[in-house]
Amino acid sequence: MWKKRNYPDGTAQHPVVLISVGDISAYASWKGKQTEATYRLPTAMEWVKAARGTDGRYFPWGNNWLDKGTNAAVSGLHYTSAIATFPLSRSVYGVEDMAGNVFEYTSSLENQGTHIVMKGCSWDDLPGFCRAAYQHTRPINSRHILFGFRLVKE
Repeated sequence: MWKKRNYPDGTAQHPVVLISVGDISAYASWKGKQTEATYRLPTAMEWVKAARGTDGRYFPWGNNWLDKGTNAAVSGLHYTSAIATFPLSRSVYGVEDMAGNVFEYTSSLENQGTHIVMKGCSWDDLPGFCRAAYQHTRPINSRHILFGFRLVKE
């Protein structure tokens, strides 16, 4: 049963956090019924290509770190920011926030399916974590203030 919950004031355009893979799946199913489309998490490989482009850039904006490029620890925001606040984090494909703001779930699994691959970096990470190729895994039922998601429309 869904409970009506309000997000914090001023965060309507921020990424959703504290969400599990099961929550994301339920949302994707609901959204699909609303729009008559199919939605899913991207694979880790799809996410990396969207972030790096075909030239394999280190960050969405190129190969050298720029403090103003994304919402990471050096931004001083200390929380999520509205989507598309950092234009340099837009990939060559026009995908917003491919570095910083929140780690993102993918559909890729490891450890016999018990852990899910996370991509990107979050608002409290140092630049080395914000490179497009960086990844880590978390138990599939994890929820955290640093974890968000994006969906692929089939």
